[in-house]
Amino acid sequence: MTFWDQHGQEVEILQADQKWLDDAYFTAQQMRLPVDSLRAALSYRVSTKGQVDHDDIPMQKIACRKFAQEHGWRVVLEKAEKGVSGSKVSASKRDVIQELRSEASKGNFDILLVYMFDRLGRIESETPFVLEWFVQHGIQMWSTHEGQQR
Repeated sequence: MTFWDQHGQEVEILQADQKWLDDAYFTAQQMRLPVDSLRAALSYRVSTKGQVDHDDIPMQKIACRKFAQEHGWRVVLEKAEKGVSGSKVSASKRDVIQELRSEASKGNFDILLVYMFDRLGRIESETPFVLEWFVQHGIQMWSTHEGQQR
């Protein structure tokens, strides 16, 4: 199965990794985790129609689901933004960011996991404050590529 990454490079998804796109498989894996596991929200974003057409979201989903499972985190929420520019649309105008903030304020998850931190936004004067908002509300910020943001 072939996908394209955020840079437009062709990426072959291994057969063994494709199972992470199967909700039934993923749910079965999650059921093996202790009930008191940390709760994670996963967020995926692609900014262009080309990325939507080339299925960049499944690549992010595979990476995030595997990462969460490997860390023993129970996934309680998954959100995807398709065709939303992180450099042109302010976080205050992005529905998924607002939904994640709302869920975080209610204490519904402990960790926000993204494929890369630039999936939260690319506006240099704003994105660090988006991350900081979650941290100040007790949410651990993680990226499958960059680790934990402190």
